[in-house]
Amino acid sequence: KEDEWAVMERLHDVDDALRREVPEPAHAFPFELDTFQKEAIYRLERNECVFVAAHTSAGKTVVAEYAFALATKHCTRAIYTSPIKTISNQKFRDFGKQFDVGLLTGDVSIKADAPCLIMTTEILRSMLYRGADLIRDVEWVIFDEVHYVNDAERGVVWEEVIIMLPAHVGLVLLSATVPNVWEFADWVGRTKRKKVFVTGTTRRPVPLEHMLYFGGDKEEDFYKIGEREQFLPGGYKAATDALNKSKKPSTSSGGGPGVPGAGRGSGRGGGRDGGRGGYGRGAGNSGNKHPGRGSGGAPNTGGAMGVRGRDKSVWVELIRCLEKRELLPMVVFAFSKKRCDQMVDSLTGMDLTAGAEKHEIHIFCERCLSRLSPADRQLPQVLRVRELLRRGLGVHHAGLLPIMKEIVEMLFCRGLLKVLFSTETFAMGVNAPARCVCFQDLRKHDGQDFRGLLPGEYTQMAGRAGRRGLDSVGTVIIAAWDNFPQESTVRTLLSGKATKLESQFRLTYGMILNLMRVEDLRVEDMLARSFAEFHAQRSVGDRRGALALDVAALKRVNELAAAEEAADPTGWAAAVAHESASAAVRAAAAEVRAAVLTSRGGQSAMSIGRLLLIAGGGEDGVGDLPPAEKGADGEIPAEVKPSGALGGRGGIDKHGALLRIVSANKGGSGGFSSSATEDRIDGPMPLGLPWRLQSGGMDYVIAAVRADSVLAITEAKISIDASAVLTTPGTSGSPAPAAAAAVARALSEIERVLSNGTPAALHPVKDLKLQDLAAVEACHAHARLVAAVPALPSSVAPRLRAWHALLDARRALSKRVEELEHGLSDANLQQMPDFETRVEVLQSMGYLDEDRTVTLKGRVACEIATGDELVGTEIIFAGVLTNISPEEAVALLAALVFQEKNSSPPELHGSLLEACENAKQLAFAAGEEQLRRGLPVAPDEFVTATLRFGLTEVVHEWAKGTKFGDICQITDVQEGSIVRTIVRLDEMCRDVRNAARIMGDSALYEKMESASTAIKRDIIFSASLYVSG
Repeated sequence: KEDEWAVMERLHDVDDALRREVPEPAHAFPFELDTFQKEAIYRLERNECVFVAAHTSAGKTVVAEYAFALATKHCTRAIYTSPIKTISNQKFRDFGKQFDVGLLTGDVSIKADAPCLIMTTEILRSMLYRGADLIRDVEWVIFDEVHYVNDAERGVVWEEVIIMLPAHVGLVLLSATVPNVWEFADWVGRTKRKKVFVTGTTRRPVPLEHMLYFGGDKEEDFYKIGEREQFLPGGYKAATDALNKSKKPSTSSGGGPGVPGAGRGSGRGGGRDGGRGGYGRGAGNSGNKHPGRGSGGAPNTGGAMGVRGRDKSVWVELIRCLEKRELLPMVVFAFSKKRCDQMVDSLTGMDLTAGAEKHEIHIFCERCLSRLSPADRQLPQVLRVRELLRRGLGVHHAGLLPIMKEIVEMLFCRGLLKVLFSTETFAMGVNAPARCVCFQDLRKHDGQDFRGLLPGEYTQMAGRAGRRGLDSVGTVIIAAWDNFPQESTVRTLLSGKATKLESQFRLTYGMILNLMRVEDLRVEDMLARSFAEFHAQRSVGDRRGALALDVAALKRVNELAAAEEAADPTGWAAAVAHESASAAVRAAAAEVRAAVLTSRGGQSAMSIGRLLLIAGGGEDGVGDLPPAEKGADGEIPAEVKPSGALGGRGGIDKHGALLRIVSANKGGSGGFSSSATEDRIDGPMPLGLPWRLQSGGMDYVIAAVRADSVLAITEAKISIDASAVLTTPGTSGSPAPAAAAAVARALSEIERVLSNGTPAALHPVKDLKLQDLAAVEACHAHARLVAAVPALPSSVAPRLRAWHALLDARRALSKRVEELEHGLSDANLQQMPDFETRVEVLQSMGYLDEDRTVTLKGRVACEIATGDELVGTEIIFAGVLTNISPEEAVALLAALVFQEKNSSPPELHGSLLEACENAKQLAFAAGEEQLRRGLPVAPDEFVTATLRFGLTEVVHEWAKGTKFGDICQITDVQEGSIVRTIVRLDEMCRDVRNAARIMGDSALYEKMESASTAIKRDIIFSASLYVSG
């Protein structure tokens, strides 16, 4: 379709298409390509954008390689972006074997002029904001791990980059399988005004089998609960039956049961022979108090064995069993750094490597660690990890030193590590498939709360099982000795859909300031093109077409109205005034209607013969009454649909309809009509309403009226024979004689009542018994408006129906045009109020002037990309860094970079302590200003979120020259986190140095140079093994 930008059509004969269109491929592969890879290459050769969605290890990287090959062939450039530095470093090594590749990350710049560049997405965003010349030569940008757009913190970067890339750049998007691939691809295509061709595969190169395991060393102790993304209920039932069979209550005198669990096999449940205390062999579902692994230990304490003893026994049993079945290497996923360390440290006596493997591991470690100083090679973590590696065991998480993490990754890829305990980052960052994957738990802490794994997360990690070309099947094991999962949990993980790609777009002060400096793109444009606004923007074309039609119709209506006004200025003015007053009455009635109709007095007053004031069109409300014909969908329009039985006292049924009788050949009310109302009808509502009837030369209509048409319950009441009036007309369409007589009497009495003017509405207190003061006042206001409706000259009556139709059309069209214009304007953007508020904050704090031009302070904030831009800029402009040493300055800036929590508060003194306190005050003031302008910011929480002083003392000591081993002793933060913070801190020093250059502050520039030099040393800044070999 022309209005769809994502194309999901598969090529009928891709091999033939490639032969015809690509006689000389830009790159040849030493293996047969899959169909989706061939389709992607075909599209790239035609200079078309592609979105490739496939499982882990399916071969998406082939498409990236071909884009590099095309850029090389065309003498242009290609950029490969990834979410994290680990992937960038690894891809630099992999792509560097075939192409001329450069690497640009926050802390590394290698061969920046190479035709093929690998960089983080943040670096590319920075280039686009700066308008880097390099972008002009780029032919392709490859976005790897596109599903990372769901990341709450950094997902917005993907959207920014896609929106800002120039039109000449082609896009290659690589993602895991997600359910809304078409939706995201359509957004990309609509944003870039290019067709995006979607391809991929849901087939795994190595199929998976999923097992439940809770103990034992036999093949039958593994219960297959899924294969090929299908849940097997029979396998789960067998596991449950075995679990229940193995549970035996404790009969020994050793104590009570362990934690809720399930011992498997004789003696593993309750404590046989006064057996060992400790945890149950598996936690049952909540509420089930199963006997544990013995007696003697209190629940949840581990008894005599403790956590480490329990872990050792079960992991040794599992690992030895997998070793016999040749299912190693295995990755065990746990969801905390501490848990990974506990599990691997419990295996003190396990050795899985042969002598030759030990030698190879030793040589590799020696070579990699030779770049470190003798002191750094003796760090406790280095020695501990080396000892684990020697035995074929590994651990991988963010707390590891980067060099040790890379050693672990490389040894695992070589097959020298047999068991690796890791957090889920291993599944994202490292292309290292295993024979087997094991989940220690199916719950994780996501930074806010504990929750179950999502199907997409489980799939990403499980996808590491199965080595392409080596294994016929990948094995996934769910370790159930601690927590036996519920069937619904397992079924969802195996069969549930992956998480949809969803926009995490949010405005930041840095984005606003940067875009204010860019001439080609406004902030409003960025908001309108974001994925968050995708569905609203998809209909822009349709709404613009509708607006054009409505504007043309409104113009015609205005011309007709002008002609009528010219013909009878006095009458037209009276009709306009009457229509305007009527509209005010209708609006006021809407506010009081519910209170009036449901009030005790209102219910009592709604009896047979009560006259109501109702809203209507044309003469007596009949002119605009639609015929009772079925619409296109076969339904009668709601406003005339028969309502069923009129139940209850007041004539209001569950649909809120009233019965009315109106005269069709009397002029008069001009938008209002009075009606006699039934309060109860025995039997069903008459069918076929409205009835348009004639009797004795008189036309009349009997119709059902919606409750929202009622404007007032009047004081007037007439005598009416309802049963006679509602007698079904004959086949000729004429009323029965009794009905005609009853109608004639009723209309005569109504005319008599109305001859004295419109009857007054019931009093809200005396008659309706209303007690709510606001409702009473609204009723009085409504009555005043009714009384103020002007009378119409008799000369107007003949034209009133046409004039009212004209005025109604003008009002409706004007409203529709206004709504469409608002919907198409920037003001309708979802985040526009937030943008305006943030602009007010920036103006009040001096980052923008009154004309929204970026000031010097705003330009400085644009340079602060590593920490919070507001707090960082406030610290610089307040001179907090001026009167402290470079070592103290870099220690203070560490608070802007450090992102974790720690339990060991720093010991700060003197000028550094004073500087930190000043920074807190500045951050608090910035928080207060945001709160004052209406943003949901708590100043205290803002300070805590933007300034974390947990590593300030550590960085101060490091900058003064203290050894790494010594600074690790003054904090509980793990070594990997310390390294990561100080590496990012060097980027912060560069940001502040650039800010000083813009300000012309040479002293601050030199101070940041000195600070950077002071921290750039030893193990913290050792080069990546992927980069340096």
